[in-house]
Amino acid sequence: MPSAKKKSKSVALTFNTALDTDRTKQVLEILNEKATQATFFPTGEAAHKHPKTLKKISAANQAIGNQSYAADDAIDTMSEADLSANLAKTDQAIFKATGALPRFMRVTPDTTNKAIASASQRALISWSVDSEDWRTDIKATDITKNVIERTTGGDVILLRTAPETIKALPALIDQLQAKGYHLATIPSLFEHRLAPFQQYAKAADPYQD
Repeated sequence: MPSAKKKSKSVALTFNTALDTDRTKQVLEILNEKATQATFFPTGEAAHKHPKTLKKISAANQAIGNQSYAADDAIDTMSEADLSANLAKTDQAIFKATGALPRFMRVTPDTTNKAIASASQRALISWSVDSEDWRTDIKATDITKNVIERTTGGDVILLRTAPETIKALPALIDQLQAKGYHLATIPSLFEHRLAPFQQYAKAADPYQD
């Protein structure tokens, strides 16, 4: 895996998203204005519902991964056969919208197991920095503070396309860049060496060596 020295100044912004058209448009506009890239993890349900929005993400050269078919899918308790079908259905929706199949999928740090790895047949992406923007009471300033204080380099940062996250995004990007961080997609962060069956949370983690 990439050495810590080489990639320590790169981090990846990753968005779990339901592809709300207006919110996604705002995120893409900010990324374009800041001349930076991120990685989006839409659900298959969202890809079916908002194919044009997903196509815009792809056209903007942002990276796209698989997040399972529905946000509340308990992938850690599914049978391997059911999960394979779930991911295939999501892949189909993403491919129909973008013309490309996702090479990696989103998992939480504590739910990965052999069945998920076997069913997915692709790299598994979790995170090392939680912005906590899933909290209903969180404000944009707190989201920015959480990310800036917890980022040390090589991190995968968890975000959503939520209103307070969108408010935080310009300052969050500016402050990361002011600290010398390059904002990369997931494939770029891991130097396009994502391997099936492997879980990734931070570049140069010991268990990736």
